[in-house]
Amino acid sequence: MAVQRGQRTYADGMKIEREFLARAGVDPKSFTLVDAQGLPGDKATPTAQISLLRYLARQDDFDVFYDSTPSMGIDGSLADVIERTNPAAGHIRAKTGTLVSAYKGKLALGTKALARYIDAKDGHRYVFAICANNIPVSSNSVSDAIDLALRANKQLGAMAAEIHKSPKA
Repeated sequence: MAVQRGQRTYADGMKIEREFLARAGVDPKSFTLVDAQGLPGDKATPTAQISLLRYLARQDDFDVFYDSTPSMGIDGSLADVIERTNPAAGHIRAKTGTLVSAYKGKLALGTKALARYIDAKDGHRYVFAICANNIPVSSNSVSDAIDLALRANKQLGAMAAEIHKSPKA
């Protein structure tokens, strides 16, 4: 974004990104950007994510963004999150976020998130964001952390499938 404006520095890019988020209606108090890569230090509340996703849904090129997102139970990184036979399969377009970190001196699933859009059984499209933070890993094994992340992915997928079925419950 900085280069598009003839600027080149990291500081310029971060300023432009914050301005964009403000124009999109995202409360500046609801996110922290250190490097905007999603690594430790970058934080966004589910409300911030939903505000941005609602904004994006109103853009002329939304279909390109929407179609580029994995379809739960069908393809991409969400193909195996729910069964293809689940009624929600193909009706949830989402992106995961995963960060393994330390919590209270132990290995933890620092963040596991799932967010984007659900075309619910009631015929409406909903924006959603589900996040879980600081889930302790049973050991300090990276393999156990990966297993925990995969199990958490399935649990978040099951929650999204329930929203598909009954979004106002």
